[in-house]
Parts: sequence; C-alpha cells; structure tokens
Amino acid sequence: MLDAFKPEIRQTDLWKQLDERNQKRLATSAGKQYMEFSQTDQFGNVISSKDVLATPGTKYVLLDFWASWCGPCMREVPFLKETYSKYFDKGFQILGVSLDRSKDAWLNAIKVNDMNWVHVSDVKYWDNEVAKQYSINSIPANFLIEASTGKIIATNLRGNDLEKKIAELLK
Repeated sequence: MLDAFKPEIRQTDLWKQLDERNQKRLATSAGKQYMEFSQTDQFGNVISSKDVLATPGTKYVLLDFWASWCGPCMREVPFLKETYSKYFDKGFQILGVSLDRSKDAWLNAIKVNDMNWVHVSDVKYWDNEVAKQYSINSIPANFLIEASTGKIIATNLRGNDLEKKIAELLK
C-alpha cells in the first residue's frame, strides 16, 4: 500500500518520520527479537533485560510499559498481579518500565499496588530511553518475550488475555 504513494511524498519530513516509526514498530512485532536494554530499578540498581531473561527458571517475560498517572495502566494492575502470582513459580516474570516523571509517584504506585515484580525507569516521562527504543507512543503497552530465544511472541495482551496466553504456554 505504501508503494502507491508518489516518490515526492516519500521525500517529505513527515513521510520520513512516519516511515521511521513504522520501521520501529515492525522491529517489535511478534516473531522479532527483543531489544536489550539496561535501566535503574526502584532500589538504584542497574537492571539489564538480558539478566532478567537469563534468570534461572524464567520461561516468559512480559515487558510492560506503564505509568502511575495512566488510568488504563493502573486498571491493568489487578490482571498483572493475578497472572504474576499464579505463574511466577512456573517461569513467568514481569519487567515493568515506568514512564513516570516523578520518582516518588513511581515508587508509591509500586508500593501501594503491591507490584512485586522487577521495575525500572529513568523517570523521563515520554523521553524514557527504553520507550523510545520500542517506539512506545501510548500506554499501557507490552511485549511477551520467550526467555530462551529472546523472541517477542505476543504484544499488548490486556485483561484476561494475558492470563489465558500464559496458561496456554505454561500448561
């Protein structure tokens, strides 16, 4: 469909921005390799995505982009908590990447909501380096990664769909 556009349109700045965004989205679709990153956790430790995936016993990691100020993100928390508590011992892990701009708000959301999985953030709001790497322009957003291969196997699993997918994979 994109080939139908005239060559002069493809030379515009807007086209180039759209094409770059599209290429990043394609790079994070199901079947593609996840992109490694490191960021600081809520305790001040640098956490590598590679290390999370390599944790013994881990089979699947949900890379979850969220923020404390995001209503839809916070409505997903009960589903994340339920799936995490049900399948953590069977090899499921969550790596949360917060797009918060306030460290206090980020830490408070983790504590108040009892979100006991791995969390990282550079507290740069939409300029979060990992969010840029994954071309995140709306949240919540997530990527389910098979730990042994590093392949993205599903994206944007919400509500009960996450639990259904994990149950299917870890049966």
